[in-house]
Amino acid sequence: MVIQNHIIRREIKESNVIYKQLVNSSRDKSPTRNKVKKIYLTFSYYGHESIILENKIQILCKNLLPNITINIAYKKYMTLRNIFLPIQKGIGETRKNKKLVYIIDCKNCDKKYIGETNRNIQTRMKEHRYDIRKNKITSQIAQDCNTNKHMMDIDNVKTLTLESMWKRRIIKGSIYTHYTQDKAINEVKYKLKLIY
Repeated sequence: MVIQNHIIRREIKESNVIYKQLVNSSRDKSPTRNKVKKIYLTFSYYGHESIILENKIQILCKNLLPNITINIAYKKYMTLRNIFLPIQKGIGETRKNKKLVYIIDCKNCDKKYIGETNRNIQTRMKEHRYDIRKNKITSQIAQDCNTNKHMMDIDNVKTLTLESMWKRRIIKGSIYTHYTQDKAINEVKYKLKLIY
């Protein structure tokens, strides 16, 4: 099983914080006390790599802090409930309408607007209608509609993809914008280095 680098970095950061706390607590106590202190830690379990990390932490603690015993417990990373419950439930209507990348076609030409939203798609479409009506300068869709006297088909907005993470939504929206081949009225939010 391969662990991603960000998981290893996170566990190392947690270990460093715990180590600093242990060093500070051992300095505060007088050296006359030789009681062995037990400390319990909880990590996510990722397989054999987690056990290797546990052994390394315990060896470091024995060498650096002999009066402290580290006991590591593991919590579940993936459970059957996490895996199968969303499949069993399916994607609810409320989840289909939030955290997505969408596309709006122009009624007068082949131009398109590709956007992303964290909120409900109907709320976002109301905002687009308001921006067009008020000719907001900050809205690309409003500027295009009012400059070219075109109508965007806001009533027939289409969902391109669902994505809960904001950065991934931005990247996916940028990819869709890039592949419209200059038919998108909005600019790419995330500059991409694509290799053909």
